[in-house]
Amino acid sequence: MIYLIFAMVFAVLVSFFAIQNAIPVTIHFLAWSGTTSFAIVVFGSTGAGILIALLSQGMVQLRLRLSLRQAESRIHELEQALIKTEILDRDTRFEEKLEAERLL
Repeated sequence: MIYLIFAMVFAVLVSFFAIQNAIPVTIHFLAWSGTTSFAIVVFGSTGAGILIALLSQGMVQLRLRLSLRQAESRIHELEQALIKTEILDRDTRFEEKLEAERLL
């Protein structure tokens, strides 16, 4: 929730800045150049930054989910192995007890 409030305040500040600086500027990129409003440049740059941040965060989330899924799978395997070990141990103790009773 606090992230959303921060994002909204940031958007308002960027909007005020862009509207107050709505002068035409020339953009040069490699062999291309064009004239546009400074507000468009500010909004475009802010949008590109947000998009890059969201994509990188998405990659981190994807990596964490994959790691979590692998860990949960490993936990399940180890739990199954523990159950088998406990069953074998119980059966061994039961057989030893039967053998001890037969000797009496």
